[in-house]
Amino acid sequence: SAPWAPAFQFLNNCKEVDNGFRTLFLQEMIARGVLFQGVLVPTYSHNDEELEFFLAQFDAALDIYQLALTNGFDKYLVGEPTKPVFRKFI
Repeated sequence: SAPWAPAFQFLNNCKEVDNGFRTLFLQEMIARGVLFQGVLVPTYSHNDEELEFFLAQFDAALDIYQLALTNGFDKYLVGEPTKPVFRKFI
């Protein structure tokens, strides 16, 4: 695998982490044939064609994300936003 793996944060217009926008982005990636959890972990087994496919789908999902920033994610999200799996303990 690559020595780096970028993790993405999904922010709303107030630049706050927003699970609704995260859910929307993951939904759009899955609809385009990419199982994406918000972390990119490339490996040497990925070829140029696969990377180009990923980037094209990522770009298309960003188009919907941009619309959602203007109109609200609820207009594009099918179902409810996912909820965190782990609870925070202080």
